[in-house]
Amino acid sequence: MEFAPDVAMLTWKNESLTLGQFKNKKIWLAFFRYAACPLCNLRIHEMIQRYDELKKKGVQILAVFQSSPESIAEYVGKQSPPFPLIADPKERLYQIFGLKKGWWAFVHPGNTPLLAKAIWKRLGGMKPEGTVNRIPGDFLMNPGLRVSRVYHGNKVGDHIPWSEVEQFVKEP
Repeated sequence: MEFAPDVAMLTWKNESLTLGQFKNKKIWLAFFRYAACPLCNLRIHEMIQRYDELKKKGVQILAVFQSSPESIAEYVGKQSPPFPLIADPKERLYQIFGLKKGWWAFVHPGNTPLLAKAIWKRLGGMKPEGTVNRIPGDFLMNPGLRVSRVYHGNKVGDHIPWSEVEQFVKEP
């Protein structure tokens, strides 16, 4: 995918967005599993901690969940992320962007340390929605919706390494 499609999205707060409205910025489009997923909530927690730094460098974060707005409010919304949370319970965006699923990714032993960390931080819950074995993915886009990097995880707690995000941010 050389250019991302200018898709319409709906946030958990019922706000309409399009990718195109951010076309003059760098975009990090992050796909997650469901809103109660402890591993996903852990990553959102990390993204919130780094948000100010990314925003100063012109990066717009958009986080997509295969959950209803109500579930997003109940779980990940409690963290009050300063970036939009997209509700995609019909998984339309997941199909458009080719997100994968796999049972090995779901039972992968590498998920255990992340799950323990998320539980210790009391993030998430146990209310699965949508495709339970969905594998997260990340799309980094330059202005004009030109896709710079695509990262498909190999387990359900896997996202683009922070080092790749930092490199992307530094690029002109």
